[in-house]
Order: sequence, then C-alpha cells, then structure tokens
Amino acid sequence: MNYFKVLSIAFCLVTSLVRIDAQTFKASVLTGLNAGQIDGDFEVGYNKLGLSAGIGIGVNIKPNMMISTEFLYSQRGSKNGLFRRDGVPNGSIRIDYISLPVVYKLYDWYQEDKEYYQVWIEGGIAPGRLITANITGSDQPELIEDFRTTDVSWLLGAGYHITENLFCSFRYTRSIAPFYVAENSGANDVQQFLSYFLTLRVGYQL
Repeated sequence: MNYFKVLSIAFCLVTSLVRIDAQTFKASVLTGLNAGQIDGDFEVGYNKLGLSAGIGIGVNIKPNMMISTEFLYSQRGSKNGLFRRDGVPNGSIRIDYISLPVVYKLYDWYQEDKEYYQVWIEGGIAPGRLITANITGSDQPELIEDFRTTDVSWLLGAGYHITENLFCSFRYTRSIAPFYVAENSGANDVQQFLSYFLTLRVGYQL
C-alpha cells in the first residue's frame, strides 16, 4: 500500500532530525507484551501473548503535548486458553505485523525539581502490514489464504515516567476493519475476524 511506504519514509526522515534538535525531538526504544483476542473465532479472553518491540520518535508541539510515531514489530492473534491439562495442543491464530502508529500525547503532573512531566494519556491511529500468519488446531486452516495484508487500527493508552528516561505504558488497540471476511459460509462457519489487543510495555527515552 502506498500510504505504508509514505509513512515509512516519513519515519526515517523524522528519525534523522533527532540529531538536529534533541530538545524538540525525543527518540525511544520500546519493548513489551501484547495480549490478543479476535472477534469471530468463537473464543473469549486475552489469551494470545506476543511480543511488541520497536523504536519511537516524538516531537513536542507544546511543553505538555507531543506528536509521536513508532516503528513496531507486533505479534497479535487469539488462543483458546492459556493452559490445557489434557495434553491437547492449544488452537491459535497468530498474526504478526509491522505497525506505524501515529500518536498524540497529553502530559500532566509536572515535576519541578526534576523538570519533566510524569504521566500522560494518548490516542492515535496505527496502520500496519501483515508479515506472517499461522493457524493451528483448526479445521479451517485455508482461511489464512484470504487474510488481508493491511490493517488500520485506533488506540488509546496511558503512561508513567519512572525516571526522566525510563517509562512504562498501557495501551488498547483495535482494528477498524476485519482482517478476514467470508464470502460464502454456513451458519456454523467463521464469518469474519477482527483483531484487538492490550499492550503493556516499558521504554527508554534517549
């Protein structure tokens, strides 16, 4: 998709500007854990755990406001339970994305002695590209052939600066459109898949 290539180029350009003005631009290294779920897979619970990792670049538009973009590797999907006691392998759907969230952050709780804001809330939009997909324990493994390779999600979250550089955050992300829609299916067959997930992560701001 053209918009994904444009955002990738824009991210690289913004990254190169960090060296020009370190007071305005902030770079971060990010890592964390996704807990995923899919509407339409006949399962409930945020049971699919996966990695979330990447880098981010933010620019302060006001002292307590920031626009940021991130380049993330994100493992999502669903699983029919975290643990099984009968020895039967868990069925699961795994969908791995490269994602480029664009996020607005509003900061508060300024620490005058340390000269930084300690908490923030955030919201944004996250286009992504499917890079790998896998289905296990299903009688319809052929569905994977019709998974959409592009995704656009919205997100909401909050964060806390442990120190000026070290922080943690929590985020909810949900796709705007399904990544799979059945063209012809029976009443007991899968109709569509819509992905959403929770993310808990830590980061280091350079």
